[in-house]
Amino acid sequence: MIAPISAKDEKASLKLVNQLESITKNIVITDISNSCFNLDPAISISDEEVQSFTVIEQDIKQQPIAKALTHYIKRAEQRFIIRTPIHLHANGKSFKLTTSDASSKGLSFQVPADLTLPRNKHVTIDFDRWQNQTSQVELTGIPFIIKSNQPGFEQTTVGLARDSLACSQKVNDFFDGIIERNKNDLSENNDDILSSQEARIYSLLLNQQLTNIPFFIGMNENNERVLNTVATSVANQAQSLEDLWQALNSEVTFLSELVKDKSRQTNKPINFGLYCYQSTADTWQISTEHTFSSPAQKALFINRALKAQSYRFFHCALTSVPANYFDNEKDLNQQLSVLRTSSPHKVKRIKEALHSVFAMGELTDITNIIKACYQ
Repeated sequence: MIAPISAKDEKASLKLVNQLESITKNIVITDISNSCFNLDPAISISDEEVQSFTVIEQDIKQQPIAKALTHYIKRAEQRFIIRTPIHLHANGKSFKLTTSDASSKGLSFQVPADLTLPRNKHVTIDFDRWQNQTSQVELTGIPFIIKSNQPGFEQTTVGLARDSLACSQKVNDFFDGIIERNKNDLSENNDDILSSQEARIYSLLLNQQLTNIPFFIGMNENNERVLNTVATSVANQAQSLEDLWQALNSEVTFLSELVKDKSRQTNKPINFGLYCYQSTADTWQISTEHTFSSPAQKALFINRALKAQSYRFFHCALTSVPANYFDNEKDLNQQLSVLRTSSPHKVKRIKEALHSVFAMGELTDITNIIKACYQ
């Protein structure tokens, strides 16, 4: 997977190899606040101890910039490193900026992190220097559409596509011509290839070290709601809890109702505690944060669990899945296209299963944390 990077930028490929070789730990950070309701811990902290607690502050500029592993760009046109002054008109204001790169169909620039430019927002741009060099075409108020945002600590990199359908033929010809005439003297910007390949590599590494347990809820061939799939890995040991997943399948109706609750914001996950213990050899008892109305009820269930032969406590993040959600996953569709040539029927079954999914969740094991509160 390094080869596409090496073909474009040997230094970048060597840098990535060194980064990969330097990795020693995989750390997962999960907000488990919603699993901490109705806790009745035995140990209390005094106000004096709280005030004496100190936090070591680190220089945020020394920390690495977070990158989204869903970063996937397939540009229709080669981008070139072009730095030219522009005026951006957005949110009723004008901003003087400099482009980072450009092609005949798009460009990118950096803005202060506090400037909000959401995806699909329409903006206009004046090309100051280029306008001074020509009187044959009007280069002010050129329409663009925001396509991507890559936030940093102080600045956000914004990618835009020119709305060529809203431009005159003369404007379209100008941008096509200026790039074509100068491309042999310009340096290519291949960040799209570098970022996409880097995202794939890190995603693969994370999948191999998966400690959380993703699961998917969908409809079966009888139009019944079922626990469709539980993702297993060596790290999460989910394959050893088959009886638990069968018991969780009986709670699918309840989980489905949580997802379909119209009173909540559909774009935000539902977070809650999921508490399980094995009362007999093959029977699991399951309760959620929604089951307990008081700390006493939660304490009773957890203390029963701690006396059982097996118990697991999870923080669950449950999210609804829009129709045709997986159709927009470009990496997935690329893999299915490759598989279709050898196993078309298998691809058909996979697509049917994916289209039946209406919710997905992720379980984070918090057994030791909850156990520490009650023992």
